[in-house]
Amino acid sequence: MTGIGQAVQAMGLENELKPELAKLKTATQGFEAVFAKKLLGEMRKGIKDSLGDKAPGSDMYKDMMDQTVADSIASKGALGIGKMLYTQYAPKLIAIERQNMNQRGEERHEQASRG
Repeated sequence: MTGIGQAVQAMGLENELKPELAKLKTATQGFEAVFAKKLLGEMRKGIKDSLGDKAPGSDMYKDMMDQTVADSIASKGALGIGKMLYTQYAPKLIAIERQNMNQRGEERHEQASRG
C-alpha cells in the first residue's frame, strides 16, 4: 500500500475517498497518455516519409497507432508523469475531503444543538 493509501486508511476515509482517488488516477494517467501521444507525434515529424507513407488513410493509421502506443505507455506509467501528478494532487484531495468532513460535522453539531 502506498503512503497515500495508508494515510487515507488511517483517517478512516477509505470509503469516501476511494472513488475520488480512482478518478484522480484515471485523470493523471490520461494526462500521461496525451503527453505521450504528443511526444510520439513530434518524434514522427522528424522521420522522413517513405514511399508507402503517402497512401490514402496513412495519416489516420499513424494517429491511431500513436494513440494505442501512448495509452500503453500511460497504463504502464512508463514516463512517470501520471504517478508524479497523482502523488502531488492526492494529498490535496485528501485535505479537501478532511475539511469537508469537518465542515459537515460542525453543521450536524449546530443542527443538533438547535433542535
